[in-house]
Amino acid sequence: MPTRRRLLELTLAGAVLATLAADPAAFSATYVYRTHIPGATSTQACPAGSFSESLPGTYDVTVPAGCTATIALDGAGGGGALGNGGNGARVQGTLAASSSPQTLSVTIQAAGSPGSLNSYAPAATGGGDTTLVIGGTLLMAAGGGGGAGGYGGNNAVLANGGDGGATGSPGGGDPYSYCQTGAGIPGQGGTQSAPGAGGLYENNCNYVAGNPGSGMTGGAGQVGQYGNGTSGGGGNGYYGGGAGSLGGDYYVGGGGGGGSSYAAPQILAPVFTAGGGSPGGTAYTVSSPSPAQAGSVSITW
Repeated sequence: MPTRRRLLELTLAGAVLATLAADPAAFSATYVYRTHIPGATSTQACPAGSFSESLPGTYDVTVPAGCTATIALDGAGGGGALGNGGNGARVQGTLAASSSPQTLSVTIQAAGSPGSLNSYAPAATGGGDTTLVIGGTLLMAAGGGGGAGGYGGNNAVLANGGDGGATGSPGGGDPYSYCQTGAGIPGQGGTQSAPGAGGLYENNCNYVAGNPGSGMTGGAGQVGQYGNGTSGGGGNGYYGGGAGSLGGDYYVGGGGGGGSSYAAPQILAPVFTAGGGSPGGTAYTVSSPSPAQAGSVSITW
């Protein structure tokens, strides 16, 4: 025997059939059914946000799901001495949106330290790089500027540090590399495949060859000896720049080369600007020299 609920269902079904028979147009509406397609990524609204920082340190930045991130990294400037420190590089690019949040780890390194007007004092150091990593994989690096060559008894030549760039610029010093002035030989910039070479030793000209870059670290500058100028250190980067050689005949030491920059294939439309990052320190030949600036990062989504 049918239950009360079953009788109600039959009554309603009969009413629907009767309506359809009397007016077929009443059921002519089109119905759309939503079906999930395996592997498809749903469109998610992106909550706008941003992150910017210029203090040295490591920062984790979470980009929400569905958000495309626009990124700009600036490498740090190199220290000034008897010449200007090199400017850091700038690297810009876009990281595509993901269906899940992405955690970006950004490391900002410090600016280069200045040299001195004492040839026996520490050399100007190169600037640090600024890097972006996801899941342990390096995606971006902006190279630092090289440190300037330091004081010697004869200061007819200024030795600036080289700028960071896609390939770092060489430092300043003896422009001929054949002992035309006695100034130190410049360190070379880092490239996309190798660190920069240190400034060359020229017999009976400069005193000691410069240290090459090693991996992502710039070559260390050296303190002058016997009144010869100190050498500027290389900037850090995807590959570090080389340090300049010490000066000879009481001339200034060579400037350090800038560090190189990098963008992985995951970074869309990368733009490299040599010397477009943080400024290097100014030379001590001016009355009020300014210090180099640390790197920085800006991320918007």
